[in-house]
Amino acid sequence: MERYEVNYDVMKKVVNNCPELPEQVLWTLQRCDGFLDLGMTAQAQSEFQKIPRMFHSRQETCEIILRMAIDEKNWPLAVQVAMDLIQRFPNEPTYHVQLAYSIRRKDNIVAARAVLLQAQRRFKKMAVIPYNLACYECQLGNQEHALSYLKRAVKLNADFMELALDDDDLEPIWSALESDDAF
Repeated sequence: MERYEVNYDVMKKVVNNCPELPEQVLWTLQRCDGFLDLGMTAQAQSEFQKIPRMFHSRQETCEIILRMAIDEKNWPLAVQVAMDLIQRFPNEPTYHVQLAYSIRRKDNIVAARAVLLQAQRRFKKMAVIPYNLACYECQLGNQEHALSYLKRAVKLNADFMELALDDDDLEPIWSALESDDAF
């Protein structure tokens, strides 16, 4: 299973020329976020309805929309929102990972891999990118490439080794991971 990360630090950023988010809207976004963390998408959607439309294009709000779309498996919406976020905030690697994740579900692994290959050139220190590339390569039958990407991910963040040993996408290379020679 791929991992996607959400940058929660942006919840407090003021972006664009939009008015600053009122405290009530921030609290509503935090409640939505909490519901999503608990897998309570319907409650998050209900809570989201309380946010005035004038704030729906804000980065913080779009992140919640993206999370809800992913949780609902609404891949066309997830792709659209992720692409919009990338266009407005190209230096945020999380959105590239979420776009690839959504494209994998909406279209195919090859298209998702293309997104991450491009992101990898730009965000060389993000372990989640080579990790997801390892998953894609493994599912495409390219075990050597998968191992290479996984080694890169683990070098950046050792925690990814533990994830890899429990990730069904990487099952074809589990035996190689358990050998001393692999890493």
